[in-house]
Amino acid sequence: DTLFPYTTLFRSIVSLRWGMKAGVLSGFLWGLLQVATGDFYFLTVTQFLIEYFIAFACIGFAGLLYPLVYAAFEENQTTKASGWIIVAVLVGSLARYFWHFIAGVIFWGSFAPKGMSPVIYSLVVNGGTMFGVSVLCAFVLILLTRTSSRLIMKKRIKKVEMSILK
Repeated sequence: DTLFPYTTLFRSIVSLRWGMKAGVLSGFLWGLLQVATGDFYFLTVTQFLIEYFIAFACIGFAGLLYPLVYAAFEENQTTKASGWIIVAVLVGSLARYFWHFIAGVIFWGSFAPKGMSPVIYSLVVNGGTMFGVSVLCAFVLILLTRTSSRLIMKKRIKKVEMSILK
């Protein structure tokens, strides 16, 4: 995934705007797009499914915190919203990288330097990537939402009273 920081950023935006279901679907579709564009590595069917469909879909778990982020913005509590955005990005990133870690141990462990455990190798490689992507994504999301919370907030449609329609 050559655009991995953007993957988490855009899936997090979808998740925080429309919730977990939309985020999971968005991540799954992103995995499908990776396949369609040829931007993937295929070792086994299981590795392929884990890293391109399950892992990307799990970024959508950030949407679990959608109600808290939304409520904070509605109350004009941007600092509180920023805190929930950080937690949401971490939830989505941890869910995603859990699966990359598992795939790293099982399928990519043979690439570990001689004498290094595949578990340590996967933890260092995938954990380091997750940390960097999470920090970057949370930082950019906070900057974007501080300048325009509309990125996450859905526009409210006013209900028209029945008397107007008569």
